[in-house]
Formats: sequence, C-alpha cells, structure tokens
Amino acid sequence: MTIVNNYVSKLTFTDTTESFSIITYIDIDAIVEPSFIQDYVNKLVEKNSILKKTIKEENGCLVFNNSNNFKIEEHYCIKYIKSKKFNDYICKLSNEKFNMKVKWKFIWCIDKEYKKTRFYFKIHHAYADGYKIINMLCNEFNDIDNTKKLKRKTNFLDALYYYFVGTIILTILNIKFLVSFLYNKKHNNDTNNSANDYLILKKIKIQELKDYTKKNNITINDFLYFLMVKTDKIYRGYEKDLHTISLVNVSGIKETNNMCPIINKINNSKSSNFLKTSIHNIFNNLKYSLFVPLLHYILNNISEYYCIDHLHNLYNSFINNTDYVFSNVIGPDVQSDYSYPIKSIHFLTTPKNNEVVYNIISFGDYINIICSFKKGGFIQDKKKFKDCFYKTYMDILNESE
Repeated sequence: MTIVNNYVSKLTFTDTTESFSIITYIDIDAIVEPSFIQDYVNKLVEKNSILKKTIKEENGCLVFNNSNNFKIEEHYCIKYIKSKKFNDYICKLSNEKFNMKVKWKFIWCIDKEYKKTRFYFKIHHAYADGYKIINMLCNEFNDIDNTKKLKRKTNFLDALYYYFVGTIILTILNIKFLVSFLYNKKHNNDTNNSANDYLILKKIKIQELKDYTKKNNITINDFLYFLMVKTDKIYRGYEKDLHTISLVNVSGIKETNNMCPIINKINNSKSSNFLKTSIHNIFNNLKYSLFVPLLHYILNNISEYYCIDHLHNLYNSFINNTDYVFSNVIGPDVQSDYSYPIKSIHFLTTPKNNEVVYNIISFGDYINIICSFKKGGFIQDKKKFKDCFYKTYMDILNESE
C-alpha cells in the first residue's frame, strides 16, 4: 500500500467525470508486430509498478494498492484498420470512462496496406503527469529521461533578484486573481455534462520560430502562450481578461504528478509588446522564485488536512472560472536507434468545464498542438477557430518591430 500525498492525484481521483485524463498517441511509419506489442506492454508494466495498482480511499487517506485480479491482456487491444480512421479513436477515448479498477489502456491501430501504426495510451491523471507518461512510453523504444526540471541558466545577481522579488510579485498576482475569482465566479456551467471534443491545430516548425523568438528575446514557450492569447481575441472578437492556468513540472521523473499551477490573469487586447514582456517575465523569471515550490508545498499539505470533498468543490469552481489551461511538454529527441521509426507524438487531456486546454508537445523539428474542450462551450465553430489560429500565427511572424 502506498499513500498518495500529491494534491493533483487527490483532486483528479475525486472527479467522477474523470476529467483531465491523459490520452497520448504515437505514430509509427511501420507495421508493429503483435509480438513486439505484447513484449512492449509487459515491459512497461514491469518497470512501472503503479500500472498494477488501484487507487481508492481508505480511512480518510487516498492509497495505491496492488490489484489482486490484474490481467494485463484486459488493458490493450489491436485494431487492423485504415490509417484514415485512426483519428476516430481520439473522440472515442475522450468520451468513454474506464471500466476497470486499474485505470489505463492501450489501443494499437495498424494499417497493413500503408504500413502505418498508431498506438493510443489513455491513463487517469491520478496515476501520472505528461512528462512521466512520455518517459514511460518512449523508454521502451529508447532509454531516455526527458523530464525537464525547474532550473535555468542565469547570473547570480539576477537569480537572487527573481528568487525573492519574484516571490512577492507572484504572491500579489495570485491574491488579485483569487479576489477576482471570489467576486466574479460562475456558479453554474451548462457544458459540464456535454461531450468532449478536440481540434488538431497547425503543426508548427520549430525553425520558423527561432529567428522570431531570438529577435524578440522570448522563448518558444512564451511565443505559444502569446499565440494562444492573441488567437482568443481574434476568435472572440472582443476584449476580455483571460484566466489561465499553466502547469510547471517541479521535480524529476521519479515523482508522480509533481506539478504546480502558475495562475495568470491577462487581457487579450493588450499590445503585442506588453503581452510578450509580461509573459516572458512570468514564465522565465518569476516562476523560478520561491513562490512555486512554496505553493506546491502548501497545496500538498492542505490536501492532507482539509476535507477532500471540500477541496474538490473549490477545484471544480476554480476550473469553472478558467478560460484556458496551457500545458506544454518538451518531447523526446528523434532517435535513429528506436526499435521502430516514430513519426510524431501528440497528447491531450480531457476537459472538465468550459475551459479550453492547449495540449502542446514538441517532437523532432515540430510542435504539435491539440485543443480539447466541451461541445457547446467556447469553441463552437472549429473551422473558424482553426483559421483564427493560423491567421494569428502568420500575423505574429510577419509583424514589423
């Protein structure tokens, strides 16, 4: 028995809708043999004991227990279908709940004619975060450690300044956000029981961004967040203060769900220069302050002593007042010695209420983005949103400084 201490696992476990379950899919330019699939899944479970465990509440504590009737064959299947039908499983997996106590599953889709394979892996968020999942899945193709720890290269004086000043600034920003949330929170949400939907956005070449980000002294992560905010204004058509959550991986690969939210309130109509400066400041200076580890510590400890049902109600209300969840995972490098040639990696998390989740992962020379959201929510015209995203992307790259 292992006691669950992290607040993310506790909150997602109590969510009966299984929101924020993580779906990852990997495309391979080859026919993967069933013998490899069986061996791959067996090794994955052997190396990651959590995949044999159930999660449940005992004596007021959340615990992982070994499953007495775990059968690995119930957690994966192989489908021989045309590659043009591969995407059908995105919506299917997004909208179905787990029907087993150990909450993860594989679906392997194989197109024999065009020699293509895609495998889907869906797992409950209580078990792992994005970095943990990517490491688990790709380690069987090549031994990697892709977890990005919270560190940066900077000089001592700047580090000291942002370590303390950043703590004060982020504390003030979060207090202002909390006050705004308490006075303006929405109590009802008509999309909570709606079906989940998704939108695959333009695949972005990393090389296209390098000149722009270097010239503007921002990072690629800053650019993508900036792109999200500017796209919102074009699609929405009016000014709005956006409430966003961005997740930071606090520690290394051995931890489960060691994430801390960076909460930000940002106006979608501010000038490009203002947005780029403020975004860069938050994600590349202030987040390296004491605030992130302190908030992470507080959230984990509050979840130990505060009633989990009350925490869940706060979590539900908080997400209900969030416009965007921004999740950016730096994927593995392309390796020439993979067992099979991996072409691309995508992931998405299932939404909870009316928020739009930007699910971003890089692989090789490209950045892959999927938006997940509720049908009938903010994104009601998927073609228009996709066009607005592409227009905003080109406008940003072409803007004169």
